[in-house]
Amino acid sequence: MASREPKIAEIDNAKNKGVNLWLHPIALDAVIVVVHPSVANSSHPLNLTLQEVGRIFAGMYTYWDEVKPGLPHKEIVVIVREPGSGTRGTFEEYTMHPWKYNLTERASVQPSNPAVRTKVETTPYSIGYVGFGFISEKMHVVSLAKESGKPYISPTITSIAKGEYPISRYLYLVTNGQPKSGSLVDRFIDFIRSEEGQKIVEANGYLRLPYLFPTS
Repeated sequence: MASREPKIAEIDNAKNKGVNLWLHPIALDAVIVVVHPSVANSSHPLNLTLQEVGRIFAGMYTYWDEVKPGLPHKEIVVIVREPGSGTRGTFEEYTMHPWKYNLTERASVQPSNPAVRTKVETTPYSIGYVGFGFISEKMHVVSLAKESGKPYISPTITSIAKGEYPISRYLYLVTNGQPKSGSLVDRFIDFIRSEEGQKIVEANGYLRLPYLFPTS
């Protein structure tokens, strides 16, 4: 299983070992920027551009009111996933890499989406990111814009499926080459991509593949 496409070096390393990485999209997901309710809430929402998010995680701001006037004069607590995480890789691809930002050394590193969720829920003035399926009512979801002047988009099933939400990704099963037609692996992948399988995807907090069974 993988939550990002392989890097060139990973493809080459696999080929050197006789493995031809073959990706099978099985679901759609999004990386959601979230903050503790002490920062923002439904009555006072927080909207950020991707670059503003990157600057926060790079440590270019120390206090929240440096990000936007009216936010608390409290020190920002940055929470991230561990190196090698697909969620972290996707997040940094959109918010850090375009501006060559480096993650602040003050960031609190967590080993999983549930761990990030718990840390943000219980840490005042914190900011982090989780997969769409890990959003909870104990945190505030940040609306994002691709750049200044563009609309701020909140992550919903519709906005993600349409590609409007700025940080979205596919989830994959990975095989060594195309599975033999009718094999157990082939049938398993077909099941996940079937109507029944995609309902299981949705039941687990992710999004069905829009081009298989369009979201209304």
